[in-house]
Amino acid sequence: MFGKIKSIFNKKKPSKNKICATGSNFKILRNGTVINSQKDPNKIVIGDNVHILGELFLMRHGGYMQIGEWTYIGDDTRIWSANKIIIGKRVEISYGVNIHDTISHSLSAKERFTHMVDILTTGHPSTLDNVPSKPVIIEDDVWIGFNSIILKGVTIGKGSIIGAGSVITQDVPEYSIVVGNPQRIVGNSKE
Repeated sequence: MFGKIKSIFNKKKPSKNKICATGSNFKILRNGTVINSQKDPNKIVIGDNVHILGELFLMRHGGYMQIGEWTYIGDDTRIWSANKIIIGKRVEISYGVNIHDTISHSLSAKERFTHMVDILTTGHPSTLDNVPSKPVIIEDDVWIGFNSIILKGVTIGKGSIIGAGSVITQDVPEYSIVVGNPQRIVGNSKE
């Protein structure tokens, strides 16, 4: 059974409500969700044979996502963008993973409170100042283990493995096996 999509999505007949640009054999399964608060289908670009069981969320004030072919996004995974998230080809993202290119709120207590009130009363704001964000790049053939967290400004190199429950705050070299919090390299993966 196909999952939810926060708009009308029909691959056979384009819809004025289409929320993402997709390749062939793209599937949203079970609880999968795509939320494009900007309502511009060119801001979420999804390749051929991508399977989504988690949530893609593009914030109203900014963001862009690109997901390469044959990528799998597991149950309860949340990928939220206010800047830019690029996910390569043949990437396996397990369940419960969080990938965020922003800290989502201001460092100022007063601004955080104002932001929270805006979200609760009128929805996510269309502009959001003083909220740090940096692109996240996940290169081809990466495997991200369950319950891992990938934070803003990180590049994960081609062929790397991120161990379950890891928190990634720094770049990961190609073909590395990384675990823990703080993250540490414990080995090399193979091409």
